Amino acid sequence: TVVEFIDFKCVNSKAEASILRQMMQKYGNKVKLIIRNFPVESTYPGSSQLSVLALCSYAQGNYWPMHDWLFENQANLANTLGDEDLDGIAQNFGMDAEKLKNCMKSNDVKVAVNKDYADGYRFGIGGTPTFFVNGEKVEGAIPYNAWEMFFQNLK
Repeated sequence: TVVEFIDFKCVNSKAEASILRQMMQKYGNKVKLIIRNFPVESTYPGSSQLSVLALCSYAQGNYWPMHDWLFENQANLANTLGDEDLDGIAQNFGMDAEKLKNCMKSNDVKVAVNKDYADGYRFGIGGTPTFFVNGEKVEGAIPYNAWEMFFQNLK
């Protein structure tokens, strides 16, 4: 099991997302990947809203496409997404815009993001990305070849 704590505005989280997607395509039958949100608002304003957007996209079956899109467009994302932005995003992803906007306002989803953050804080996470690989904490970027070695050694 690999648990990854990410911030959608963190450039290192973006780099690791690309590597892990490749690894999951290659070794997905050997490992479970769990994504947790750790939005560091003090460094990356607006990142909490992006975490909420990702979870709301999950509710409409679009988590991975949204995950990838958020990282691909990281440099161009505003600190706050308004209703017009959400309408456009919903249209681009074939989602119900009203459901998306209602979900974005939902306390339940914000609580889920805050729980991930609180868990990360409790686990001593100081930044993103941070991984727990078979229970062992690994902070920061992990090179492609190190991931490759880890996945190859899985039984």
